[in-house]
Amino acid sequence: MVGLQIAALTAFLAIACILYMTLRFVRPLRAMMDAMREVPGDVAREIRVAGPSELAELAAAANRMRQDLAGLLDERDAQRDRLATALSRQHETERLKDELAARVAHDLRAPLAAIIGYARLLDDPRTRDRAEERHRCLDAVARSARVLQLLAGNLLHNVRLEGERLETRREAFPPRDLADEVVQMLDPLIQEGGAQTVNRIPADLRVRADREMVRSVLMNLVSNALRHTAAGGRLVLDARGDGGKATVAVRDNGCGIAAGNLEKLFRKFEPLEGIRRGTGLGLFIVRSILAAHGETVDVTSRPGEGTCVTFTLAQAPAEAALKGVSPA
Repeated sequence: MVGLQIAALTAFLAIACILYMTLRFVRPLRAMMDAMREVPGDVAREIRVAGPSELAELAAAANRMRQDLAGLLDERDAQRDRLATALSRQHETERLKDELAARVAHDLRAPLAAIIGYARLLDDPRTRDRAEERHRCLDAVARSARVLQLLAGNLLHNVRLEGERLETRREAFPPRDLADEVVQMLDPLIQEGGAQTVNRIPADLRVRADREMVRSVLMNLVSNALRHTAAGGRLVLDARGDGGKATVAVRDNGCGIAAGNLEKLFRKFEPLEGIRRGTGLGLFIVRSILAAHGETVDVTSRPGEGTCVTFTLAQAPAEAALKGVSPA
């Protein structure tokens, strides 16, 4: 009888011990294991274990591991996002390069074909003794060459801009004289289009800027205005000086530009609704050149009435025209 009592007591104690161990250790361990199994889904979730200090230390170590893992996963995601962004930019760059190459090839085709065709006419024995016909051919060759010159200049400026090598060498000069040179250079295009060009820039106005870059600005603005002004239209170059700034305007009464296109004009390669662009570099380069001078450009337009592009330059006193060139 005593033996049975001892056996029963022993069994009771064993069961009690098992229950104690279960409550004290097994359940907390199981809760910890369940929490660890959730790591792939929620690494930031903290493991909370009620139990002896040893289990608390184990839970703290597991939490530190989870935090380290969360940091690694965040870094992995950030690297993946950066890689995706870099690949997207690379693809966009390649697309823009292909688009630029296609546009340049398209814009080169017409003037080159004209030069080749008129050169053959000049070499034709039937043309050699006809002065009027030769003059017409030479004018056409000059007109096509001006187009090529403008395109080549824009491409060169674009390369410099991509390499951040657009440095200015500023000197004082009268913009009226430079505008006369640009009009003369573009005279074949002016004659072909039939628009009237008027230079109203005051003769006594002086500016301080990179002369050749300002020439590119005027070449682009005037050629754009000619392209969108019909025969019999009018293109006016004007300027005024005020408070150390000269504001130059190129105004035409051509077809005008829709309001939705105005904000796109100075973006490289940006297509315009209802208007065919060339390489899409001209006005982008205009803005970049003026930005390199610390100046601004603005455009206002009304469809069917015309467009006015204005830009600012530093005004120079009259005597500054006698001083030499200085780097920016």
